[in-house]
Amino acid sequence: MRKIKRTQYKDKAFHLPDNEREAVARGLFHLVADTFAMAIKGYHFHWNVVSPIFEDLHEMFQEDYEQILGHADLQAERIRALGFSVPGSLSSFSSESSIMDQNGLPDWRFMVEEWIRDHVHMAREARQVQSVAEAAGDQNTLAMLDSVILFHDKRAWMFRSVVQMSPDRFPR
Repeated sequence: MRKIKRTQYKDKAFHLPDNEREAVARGLFHLVADTFAMAIKGYHFHWNVVSPIFEDLHEMFQEDYEQILGHADLQAERIRALGFSVPGSLSSFSSESSIMDQNGLPDWRFMVEEWIRDHVHMAREARQVQSVAEAAGDQNTLAMLDSVILFHDKRAWMFRSVVQMSPDRFPR
């Protein structure tokens, strides 16, 4: 895991011990890296999807990557609020992300199936960070991640509906 650095300032108002803040910040950075990787994949799918329902998928991928990028900003700002800097290079995101890159031009069904898996993965990752935040008593991070989880769960369901897939194929 890439080292995140404490910011220069010391704020006595932090309500969490240093080690707990750092654990939450590390989890959030992993989530930021996955979020950027998923957004980039979303652009790739948005630009390259070919399907009888092209316009619908084209718009759905766009809606997702736009929303996902908003999540990354909130997560990075939360890392800063916890007193840490946020590595912002492509290489730092790439080395930290667990979202699989997609370089090829798969058919639309494969794109949708992979996108569903990514949504399920992101919801799972956010839940893991929530458990760290909950153990630390970090209510602000918990609240922020509730909306992230809700978004990914909902979008996985919506994309499943496109291909009429059973949620059992993509367990939480």
